[in-house]
Amino acid sequence: MIKETVTKSVDSYIESGKKLLKKGDYHSAIADFKKALSIFNGDSFLIYTLLSAAYREKGEYNTSIEYCNKSIETYELIDADSYEEAMAFAYNDLALTYMANNDKEQAVIFFKQSADNGGNEALENLKKLDIEYKPERFIRKGQYGSTLVSVPDF
Repeated sequence: MIKETVTKSVDSYIESGKKLLKKGDYHSAIADFKKALSIFNGDSFLIYTLLSAAYREKGEYNTSIEYCNKSIETYELIDADSYEEAMAFAYNDLALTYMANNDKEQAVIFFKQSADNGGNEALENLKKLDIEYKPERFIRKGQYGSTLVSVPDF
């Protein structure tokens, strides 16, 4: 019962923070995400990613990059079915932060890492920058270990 209550509390702070983020109330969104993180009492890919987005929107790019790196480090410790999707999302998020901070060179590096993990949004972002990139393969983790998978031409 206590674990269920904690989970509901964490979820409520996350949902509240998401709404505040959409409204542009970054300070309050960050406060809610940090409350969720303190209640969760551990590392959370999702909460770190949301904190990264909030700080990016607030214009605090270095802090955004720190939280994005924490989300990547946290998820790399997990052997989950959604590894590629999460890494594609995180690397794209990191690239967007570098773009917002006018660091195109770093952004391109992370857009490519996102694309190598199957990130279609990153490929679109590279096209917007007039950069052609065709990832040849990415690592897919599954119950039988890692395998290399060819990515079709786009």
